[in-house]
Amino acid sequence: MSKSDTPGKILSLLHLGHSVKDRGRAMKFYNEDMDARSCRIQRSDAPYIGEVNGVTGCVADLAFIEYGEGRPMVELLDFINPIDVHLESGPGEAAYAQVGFRTKDVGACYERMIKKGVTPLTPPMRVDYGYAKGRGAFLLRDPDNTYVQIVQDEVFEAGASDVIDHDHIVLSVPNLEETVPVFSDLLSCEVEVLDVSDSRYLVQICKGPVKRVAVCRSKLERFTIELWETGDTGGVEDVYISASGSVHLCYLCAGIDNLYEEFKAKGMRFVNEPVLVTKGVNRDSKAIFFHTPGHLWIELLCRKDQL
Repeated sequence: MSKSDTPGKILSLLHLGHSVKDRGRAMKFYNEDMDARSCRIQRSDAPYIGEVNGVTGCVADLAFIEYGEGRPMVELLDFINPIDVHLESGPGEAAYAQVGFRTKDVGACYERMIKKGVTPLTPPMRVDYGYAKGRGAFLLRDPDNTYVQIVQDEVFEAGASDVIDHDHIVLSVPNLEETVPVFSDLLSCEVEVLDVSDSRYLVQICKGPVKRVAVCRSKLERFTIELWETGDTGGVEDVYISASGSVHLCYLCAGIDNLYEEFKAKGMRFVNEPVLVTKGVNRDSKAIFFHTPGHLWIELLCRKDQL
């Protein structure tokens, strides 16, 4: 049986979810400043939300920021109950997360952000490692202090300054040896580990040393996750998904019950057993959350027709 025929298989990355303090403020940023194509809103008080967070009666307002059909979404989670705790970390530190977007002209986009009142953290710089090597890029923060990187898309001609699409996500982990097998063996990514100890670009944007980066590419879509190895910088191992600033990746899958048993046997620590989603855009799906050895939250979501 080939990997594509496996009953319990990862199909694709669905969304990057991160918790925010003010959904309206965050939506304004992603819709108006980051050129989202559309946005869907829902309130969720289903038991699933409480099971994931370990809090009975958990309620959250959700906004799904979309950049085109079939593309991964940004999911904004504004928790009404429990009251959240804000997390703070910077490039090169444990628990750091970054959302990357593509643009046709990084210089024009930089000037456009300034005119919109967004203050970039860096000027446009040239990336000197990995798949984006040679492209221009700059860094900023969204209203909830999540880091956002804008990267020049080399396949487009310069001239327009709108944000086109997602480009990548960066997640910091203490040790690549622990975390890479989750993405290569369990989540069906093609992984390349790079020595970036001589990267001037990372030295300029990171607070701590980043010597290795694992580039994880999905096999089904043009999307990349970078794992930055930070070493043990004192990051919090267990952070509720409802904490403002926490980040999770969601993957679509088939045969979620089989995957649950398989991943559990391989040492993944689950928050919940497969549970039915009873409200919202994913109604009648099943979902589970687990915590990787590198302190990352991963959600697996299985549509009704793939159960």
